[in-house]
Amino acid sequence: MFDLEVALRRVLSAAPTVQDTQIEQYNQLTQIMHRTLDPKDVKGNSIGGLLIHIGSGTKDEHIRTMSNRPVQQDDHGGTQAPPSGYSFLRKEAFLYIVGHHVIFCGHGFLSASTVASYLSLLSNKLRENNPDIVQFNIEFKAVGNCDKLSLIQQHGVKSILLDVSAYQLSRNRLYQDSRSTIAKALGKVGSVFTSELSDEELEAQSEIHINLEVLLNGNSRASIEAQSLMQEQAEEIIDDETVNQGFSITTQQGEVIQPSDVKLSKSVRIGRYDEANSLLPDSAFTAISEYFLELQSRNLTEQ
Repeated sequence: MFDLEVALRRVLSAAPTVQDTQIEQYNQLTQIMHRTLDPKDVKGNSIGGLLIHIGSGTKDEHIRTMSNRPVQQDDHGGTQAPPSGYSFLRKEAFLYIVGHHVIFCGHGFLSASTVASYLSLLSNKLRENNPDIVQFNIEFKAVGNCDKLSLIQQHGVKSILLDVSAYQLSRNRLYQDSRSTIAKALGKVGSVFTSELSDEELEAQSEIHINLEVLLNGNSRASIEAQSLMQEQAEEIIDDETVNQGFSITTQQGEVIQPSDVKLSKSVRIGRYDEANSLLPDSAFTAISEYFLELQSRNLTEQ
């Protein structure tokens, strides 16, 4: 099992400043803004692991403003430039890493896959002058919620339903990179609708709903092979990180499960940084480290 914590400690040792961690791609700056190498609980006891706060923004990008009290028919607003030497923080993520375990909290659409790619690029960049750094190419995979997965395994799968608009399938190219056989096959229906359309045609697409269902004939009386195939396809959809909308799975007992339902996760409340559209690092660090300790106490992390 790859020990990401050990690998990242070597990376951070070779990158003592924020600038050392900066990766720029197509004017997009991504960097480790905060790090805690010896996290502690509320009582001051060391809990192990490490915490990092990753921020991302577009270099020299201005932001659009709008009037608080417009009196005219149209509000053309304005633009606000960042202070000299700064960029606006648009996306961020907080990670608690313990061995090969990662608790991820994203804010502003900084995805786990983007963060994994950034950390891999950073390790490769720093390795050029630091041969002790392990070169890695990681991928974060969500852990399944055992309670929801057990419903599929115990009750079987009656149907797999795709329910999206034609606009989503054609414009957003849903499922084109999916590892799921069914998701990729059903997603091809979107190729019927071209994305090179006028605004009126695009609006019409949003009103066209696509409803496709793979249904097990006979339910629990179907052959063992057919039931196994349905279960395999359902689990394939659940395991695929690219499938996060549109699909629902109905068990033979009638339970309806969305792919997002079976990802082990928790909603947390995190304080805002001043009046900005950013989060307080300490508040986020506390939330994600406490969640990991909670999972440990429930024996949901392998030892």
